[in-house]
Amino acid sequence: MSDPAPVAPALRIVGMGKSFGPALVLDGVSFDLARGEILGLLGHNGSGKSTLIKCLAGFHRPDSIETLALHGVPVTADVAGTGSRIAFVHQDLGLVNDMTILENFLLTDRRALSGVSIPWKELRASVAQALRRFGLDFPLDARVDSLSLAARCLVAVVRAVETLGGAAEGQVLILDEPTPFLPAAGVAKLFALLRGFAGAGGSIIFVAHDIDEVREITDRIIVLRDGRKVAAFDTRATGRDEIIEAIVGRTLQHHHVRRGDTERLRRDETWQVSGLSGRGVADCTFSVASGEILGVTGLIGSGAASVPELLTGASQARTGLLQGPGRDGPVEIDLAATPLRDLMAQEVFLLPDDRLRKSGVGGLSLAENIALPALPGFTQALRLMRRSLRQHVETVVRTSGVAPAEPGMLLGSFSGGNQQKALIAKWLSLSPRILALSEPTQGVDVGSRQLIYAAIEGAARAGAAVVLYSSDAGELAQICDRVLIFSAGRVSAELAGEAISKDVIVSASLRQAVAAQHDMTGAAA
Repeated sequence: MSDPAPVAPALRIVGMGKSFGPALVLDGVSFDLARGEILGLLGHNGSGKSTLIKCLAGFHRPDSIETLALHGVPVTADVAGTGSRIAFVHQDLGLVNDMTILENFLLTDRRALSGVSIPWKELRASVAQALRRFGLDFPLDARVDSLSLAARCLVAVVRAVETLGGAAEGQVLILDEPTPFLPAAGVAKLFALLRGFAGAGGSIIFVAHDIDEVREITDRIIVLRDGRKVAAFDTRATGRDEIIEAIVGRTLQHHHVRRGDTERLRRDETWQVSGLSGRGVADCTFSVASGEILGVTGLIGSGAASVPELLTGASQARTGLLQGPGRDGPVEIDLAATPLRDLMAQEVFLLPDDRLRKSGVGGLSLAENIALPALPGFTQALRLMRRSLRQHVETVVRTSGVAPAEPGMLLGSFSGGNQQKALIAKWLSLSPRILALSEPTQGVDVGSRQLIYAAIEGAARAGAAVVLYSSDAGELAQICDRVLIFSAGRVSAELAGEAISKDVIVSASLRQAVAAQHDMTGAAA
């Protein structure tokens, strides 16, 4: 009796290559995705991950490829457009925020769109059934922008599965960084859904920067570096440090801030924020010294995420007073009456969380993005000092660590880590008095994170008072002098010195949220 034929992998890629001009972005990448497997795809920003995904989705055409097969059957490079059992969920999720859940499912339902009229009744029933299949019960007429980030992510994944016919068996799902904006509870729900999909015979490629998440959800890991596959691991048999070393190509030196550094901290130059109120924040008061890195955090809805925008005028404050050491002497600023441009004139700057929607302009060049906030400083008698501005931009590009160091390249063409390095550098070049940051390393690879942490500490050493919002407790523990825990719109706890650790920040956030809920329940009674 002959041995049974080996089962073909769900997806096989052999020798995929892609260049953009002289830059080789994918260099003979090869790997298999087994049936029922969750495969982690890791690599630093610019390693080739996104290009590989875009080649599979048909957005780019590979320059070379020896084999591309689904379940042993050769397919063309634009597999996503052929209905050949691959679906994608990208980081932006691909949902239309001002449409309902039902309408978003309609957008990808070719059958419903192919008739003379839309079969709303049948569509409603099929979408409800699809959500129930994964244990979800969302109101179909709810607008997407009314959902939590976790709910939106789950809706996007279920919709992707529905484009495959609603069944997991034999299908391939590719998720390109779906978790950066999800709280821990949202990640847990997503992972439960993915395990169910894989358990039913589906296969998943999971692209992420969070190594701990990848270790939790995947069976195997492959690592790309500089366009090549450099490592493949059995997840359960591989340690975190081994994975990090494969990603960065060396033993990574973690950047830790020395708390209470007297050479950096200037306790005699302190900014006081009093009575700050606005979106999600109620009568909040705190201080931050020049040279200090102050972390703010809390659970979703705690108000912490709103602090950077309220402090810098990007969101309208209802009340609030900012007092501190201005460049030409003490200043007192009414945050409810002072617009963003006037706060920028006082060298109070913001790096928002959404790189290409709030922080930079993807369709402008790197040089133009750096130059925009610097223009007032290079204008005399209504004339732009072009040569001086060009020299300023070239200096910022050269010292920022952005790769490639091409000022004329569109910002949107850089990897996420290089975009963030450029955007931080443009504000640091203006010598901020206060620098507020929101999720500065979200969606950034582990190597670039350390460079960004060093840049943030560099801003503090240059005299900036840094206010940093992050949902990453490990990040706060690594670089902050103090951490403020928010709940119900107010500072409810403060951590400093040796009291700051990842576990303490997480437990304090949970404890303060429970206490705030208890207080509100008691008041209502």
